[in-house]
Amino acid sequence: MAENENTSSTFTRRRLLGGSAAVAAATAALTLPANVRKALAEPLPSKQPRLSDIKHVVLLMQENRSFDHYFGTFPGVRGFGDPNILIQKSGTQAGKSVLYQPDPYNTSGYLLPWHLDTLTTAGQAIPSTSHSWGPQHSALNNGLNNNWMPAHYAADGAKNFSYVMGYYEEQDIPFQRALASAFTILDNHFCSVLGPTHPNRYMWMTGTIDPTGANGGPALDNNITNGSYTWKTYAESLDEAGVSWKCYQGADNYGTNVLEYFKQFQNAPTTSSLYQNAMTTQPYGQFEIDAMNDNLPTVSWLFPTSTQSEHPDYLPNAGAAFVASKIDAIAANPEVWAKTVFILTYDENDGLFDHVPPVIPPAGTEGEYVTVAKSPGGTTSNNLWVGPGYRVPMIIVSPWTAGGWVFSEQSDHTSSLQFLEKITGVSAPNVTTWRRDHFSDLTNAFRFNSYSEPPKLYDTSGPLQVAQYTSTEYALPAIPDTNQVAPVQPRGHRPHVG
Repeated sequence: MAENENTSSTFTRRRLLGGSAAVAAATAALTLPANVRKALAEPLPSKQPRLSDIKHVVLLMQENRSFDHYFGTFPGVRGFGDPNILIQKSGTQAGKSVLYQPDPYNTSGYLLPWHLDTLTTAGQAIPSTSHSWGPQHSALNNGLNNNWMPAHYAADGAKNFSYVMGYYEEQDIPFQRALASAFTILDNHFCSVLGPTHPNRYMWMTGTIDPTGANGGPALDNNITNGSYTWKTYAESLDEAGVSWKCYQGADNYGTNVLEYFKQFQNAPTTSSLYQNAMTTQPYGQFEIDAMNDNLPTVSWLFPTSTQSEHPDYLPNAGAAFVASKIDAIAANPEVWAKTVFILTYDENDGLFDHVPPVIPPAGTEGEYVTVAKSPGGTTSNNLWVGPGYRVPMIIVSPWTAGGWVFSEQSDHTSSLQFLEKITGVSAPNVTTWRRDHFSDLTNAFRFNSYSEPPKLYDTSGPLQVAQYTSTEYALPAIPDTNQVAPVQPRGHRPHVG
């Protein structure tokens, strides 16, 4: 079993976070929007809830943030204080944890994770760093996880490469931290591909990147294929089974709806359900109206605009406002709240550091290795493992995941498909046997016999205004050199239950 693998049902309780230090008048602590607060305060139904009570699953995949980048200092999760952190056995930092990333370009010889202060600098708008196939595999260094700085110096240059080690504190991303405090965060959730956005979204929506090239793949990069991909998607399986589904997107969907790149969707008649549910756009606010009026399909995929996607250098606090509006709309109707699960995750880590190396499938594992060479956009790969990639945040919002819990079963983006299988009864055949053996179907994340009072959360409007100001009026944070200080993760209690 891999060092970071956990296949048992691990559920842990973490203390709720209270308020944080005041960051500015505009970011004073406020309570959760009234609709969510009201929904959380509702008593449990008289009959014992169960998985079959879930009638709607809403999936939102934001962009390009690693787990440590957002939650490394979050109490009670597998963050920077991880007692089982990987220790380097060779090289210039031998004997130290992988937090001490060897850095020949730094006076100290290493670079530690460092705080991106968003209140005194433009830390909300850090540059994006490379997250393509080559640099991602190079940083992992065959599981040693100690080649981040050379890999990104080569890919991003001297100006930007050190931002891969930046992380946020609670005052920088108050909504994301508050949401994790109120509901269930996954601290062992990995992206599916050790590569960029589109391959990870293919795994999220279809279960594969077609590594053998049988249907136009392998999909290794973000190139738009003009319809050369033809493998079957999960949306098509739902459609054939008569299960309702819909892609909610505006004219600006930032290219995140990868169904648009498949031949069968591009060639679908405009009156067909494939075209209507995946290729059309809706006015902004359509999801909110459908949620409040109990018109959601069984499966909803949401796609953000570019500025709301949280992709560097777009603002995390703009993404927070987007996420909050969706959750508030679900909670506005008690009947909808009582039967809906909202799953928030991120497609991949950008180039941002995470200290937990993903498990590497054994050589030759069926469906987990790219077996043909292809370089449609400068990417060449032959006989390299598909993934998984680094950890990314995932938070599950529902009446059955409230209360500030941590779920630590190992999972990846195919876990969402496995969960949908449980809810809809529709198979996701592209998910490999290896993924099913190693990654959770998320069902153990739900606690149908418990309920929590609503915690204090932040409003999103004040922090967004501050972020918009600091990201344009202040300089980017200075990269540390000498006198570096290791990040401190506050202790949190996570007793096992169940």
